[in-house]
Amino acid sequence: MPEHKTKDCQGALHIRKSDTLPIFIKVIYFDEPTAQDYIDIVNGGRLDWSKEENKERAAKILTEIEAQAESGFNILNFIKASFSGGVSSNISGEISKMLDTTLKNTLLTDYISEAFSYAKDFIAKYFIQTYSENDRVEIEYDYVMIQKMLLEYAYNDMRSHKEDCSFFDEEIKQFLMNSNDTIPKVNITVLCGIAVNVSPVPDAMFGNLKLRWGKNPFFYSNSTIRNINYETGQIILNEDIEKENFPDLKISYVFRFNSVQFLLLCWDKESSKIEQNRTVLQCQYPYYLMKENDEKAVLPICTDELNYHRFDHIHVRWDGLFEVGLMRKYASGGNYKYKEMYERAWKEEEKKIKDEHPR
Repeated sequence: MPEHKTKDCQGALHIRKSDTLPIFIKVIYFDEPTAQDYIDIVNGGRLDWSKEENKERAAKILTEIEAQAESGFNILNFIKASFSGGVSSNISGEISKMLDTTLKNTLLTDYISEAFSYAKDFIAKYFIQTYSENDRVEIEYDYVMIQKMLLEYAYNDMRSHKEDCSFFDEEIKQFLMNSNDTIPKVNITVLCGIAVNVSPVPDAMFGNLKLRWGKNPFFYSNSTIRNINYETGQIILNEDIEKENFPDLKISYVFRFNSVQFLLLCWDKESSKIEQNRTVLQCQYPYYLMKENDEKAVLPICTDELNYHRFDHIHVRWDGLFEVGLMRKYASGGNYKYKEMYERAWKEEEKKIKDEHPR
């Protein structure tokens, strides 16, 4: 069992022996070298502190800690007052709690860069381009990195809105921070599909949004179309459609990155319904269920002419809107001429804007 070095007296870190990632327990004295030591421990090895980015990382932690305290608070002054008995035990305990929380949150934000880097490369490789309903899209993927990527996006979104983040317990945070943790979480489910605009309405009319996400998407339990009369063309809507209920679901998100759409579902880790829920998701919705042992996948189209624009509405595989969309397109001669003209003009305008405002 490995033993990690600790700093006493002058130091700050008390780490217990462990065969897993050590737990940060208490801060006695906190300075920039101590921040460096803690980052080394979490990183699993010594970082090169001559690099500017790593110096900034340690300095950032100190700045975050002081920013959370009252105006004029200085961590070094606080430490001196603690040793001289000038700080009450209640205040000392609150500051220690603040240090612990800030360290974990700041370091978590720092260490997500690996997943962000993977996300950037992964999306750039497959999903910058726009696909049609006739394209076959095959991808290679790392399931653990996909899990980490989406969990971090969800965590940051929830924190920014000051929502309850209790799902992101110590186990999940260590999973996100530790690049050596490559075992996927069984209570995290990810589905993926291709977002194709099969509607007659061009993207630009809805803002041409390339990046969107939303919490608690609406999973339909049945088709939005009750009946299609093929002789008259009459469409009868399903007016009493209900939301699909997934037992023990804690958090759900939908993410749209240009032409790809992800569903993230987080379950109670003690749930006995996870496999049942995964089976329902796989059979009921037009997405690919990402798996631990798969490295390649052919992604299905997951959007119809309505929920391409209302991306937080998750329709079932057999939804009549897929058929309605095909009927509408064939009735228009097999293509949407004015939509295509509009989109060509918009691409020219986009190029003009890029040339006028280079990065």
